[in-house]
Amino acid sequence: MIWATRINGTEVVINADLIETIEPTPDTVVTLVDGKKFILAESAQEVIRRVLQFRAALLRASTDMALEGPYGVESAHPEPVRTAAVVRLAPTEEL
Repeated sequence: MIWATRINGTEVVINADLIETIEPTPDTVVTLVDGKKFILAESAQEVIRRVLQFRAALLRASTDMALEGPYGVESAHPEPVRTAAVVRLAPTEEL
């Protein structure tokens, strides 16, 4: 999940896994796989950067859980862990 700003200034959290296209028209248009569209104030590059950082954060968290989590690497049959992650990033100029 990533935070973004709609063109009217309201904030929205978008499921990064459901993004189908990002169109860098004068305003950034994000289309989800179900056809829903978001017109965002952020640039297409910024949306891509946030998606990449969100996915990197998930990989870091999963690595930390495997190495230091409640089950450790020695656990043969750990219980499933249900978590949700939302990453809020400060805007930057470069990708």
